[in-house]
Amino acid sequence: MGVVKKNISLEELAHKEKLGIRSLNICRYNGLNDLFTILNYFRENNDFLGLRNCGLKSNRELTELCEKYEESSSRPVKEKTKNLIEKQIDSLTLKQQKILNNLIESKANNLSVRSLNAIKKISDWSLTTQGLREILINPKYNLGKINNVGRKSINELWKFFYEIREQIEIIQPIENEDELTIKLFNTYLRRVFCLNSNDISQIWNHYNAKNGIPVFKTIDTLIISGYLFRAKEREVFKKSFNFWSDKLPKTLEDTSSIIGLTKERVRQLKKKLLNEIDFEFSFLKGIEFDALNLYKLDVDSEIIKIDENLIKEIQQKESVQFNNIFITKILSILLNKSHTLVGHLESCAFNSSKPPGIAYRWKSIYLVSKEIDNRFDFEALVIDLDKRLSNRIKEDYSFHFETYLVSFMKEGVEKDASKVAQVADYIISNEFGITIDLHGNISFKRNTIKQAFKYSYEALKALNEPSKVDVIYAKIKELYPDYTVNENSIRASMQKKNGFISFGRTSVYGLKIWEEEKNIRGGTIRNITEEYLVSKDEPQHIDNIATYVNKYRNTTAENIYSNLRMEASSRFSFFSGMYIGLKAKKYDNTKFKEIIEKNA
Repeated sequence: MGVVKKNISLEELAHKEKLGIRSLNICRYNGLNDLFTILNYFRENNDFLGLRNCGLKSNRELTELCEKYEESSSRPVKEKTKNLIEKQIDSLTLKQQKILNNLIESKANNLSVRSLNAIKKISDWSLTTQGLREILINPKYNLGKINNVGRKSINELWKFFYEIREQIEIIQPIENEDELTIKLFNTYLRRVFCLNSNDISQIWNHYNAKNGIPVFKTIDTLIISGYLFRAKEREVFKKSFNFWSDKLPKTLEDTSSIIGLTKERVRQLKKKLLNEIDFEFSFLKGIEFDALNLYKLDVDSEIIKIDENLIKEIQQKESVQFNNIFITKILSILLNKSHTLVGHLESCAFNSSKPPGIAYRWKSIYLVSKEIDNRFDFEALVIDLDKRLSNRIKEDYSFHFETYLVSFMKEGVEKDASKVAQVADYIISNEFGITIDLHGNISFKRNTIKQAFKYSYEALKALNEPSKVDVIYAKIKELYPDYTVNENSIRASMQKKNGFISFGRTSVYGLKIWEEEKNIRGGTIRNITEEYLVSKDEPQHIDNIATYVNKYRNTTAENIYSNLRMEASSRFSFFSGMYIGLKAKKYDNTKFKEIIEKNA
């Protein structure tokens, strides 16, 4: 092209260079009415992104035009210099680019739908450092110019690009892969939790970073050091959930007594924590997935198998005591795009009896691909098998397993039946101990003997109310005339097995699930009184205690007072004026300092 010796009007320039109508209008609206003015603006700003309504495409067109005329213009434009972030992007190694692109994709997937669609469009559907380059190298880029982006999305996208620029600055100087992984991870934890250096050191202590990021040791440290959950919630989580292999979850009564909350409040917190568990651990999604130590699990398989060997390996390498229930749940958060939980998390997490409205009490939970779960009803399968095994089986029988599974296919879809069968086989083996024979058959063995407590359970279920042993005995004989049993055996069976509650010393029994379903309480009057006093900060008058106890027992204040005074273990303290407290509690209220204990 020849040297330009004179200025060119915007209209002439647009005609000569075939400028797009959008670029032409942008120049008009912003007073760039000739070539020299356009070149001057470019010389001062290095791009046109600061202009109203200028997007990436128009910026690219105008920038290329200026670069074309740079040397030939009578007003030469100062050579464009790269800013720091641009230089850092251009100097990234292939490995560094891969890590950054993984982080960009991971963070983008956590954006709102509107924000995600916006950056997909402006990057030409390339969520990489190169696809988002023009915004990344310009911290002053006007995000408000992006179509369909409102104030909420602007704030979300500003944070997104700020964090990506921050990651670029961290990654670019570091070439060692292990060092890079640790640096990025530590920075992420500091930003999300304000983690101090001692706690970060604890995560990496006695752990080989070459194995990847220690997910479970990180979680353990965050819980122990108080970064996850509020204080009372954290205690409920640690004491009431069946997430540890070295301890059993405590009962509502024990937990409430230890942390000083009512049983009802503990029950509420358990429910709340379970419902919010995905949110509480959602920070895991912000970590580069490929950097996590997932112990060579096949994350593309139809079912993620968490066996005892894997659990022991995690416990040993990360110095934690999490069990298969917790490990599976955490993996479900990390793999939520491809897999879903099969089973009933609540009964497994609380190690409780079958919750109301649940037909089968699952022993564990399983991580199954969404594709398989969408085709098959695993809930219906285990319910059917549970019924078959619970009923009396007079003669052995069997049938072909895959043929049997067809009736549980959703909408009659029988595609990948063999894959479904493999998943179902694994689940029923864990739940029922059933194995499929070499011929592909499932067998049910003769079973005419039922344990005594099961007869008692079914009798109480039929009676539908707390009952004395003789009434339970009569109902068992009515339901099973051929079953030989006596009242002492029935009583012993209910005392030895979970799932039952007793009422004082009256030989009245009920089902544990009724405490939630019918709002009744098992135990003695003393137990109920203790439950009430645990929730109070000062001794209570016998009338207040009687009001609470009478919700569950028909008795008088005088009887309750006499009953408590007979307590051999001295759980209770007695004050003048018919006030009663607990020996285990210290009462700071000056109102009671001068009261002399009568049983001291």
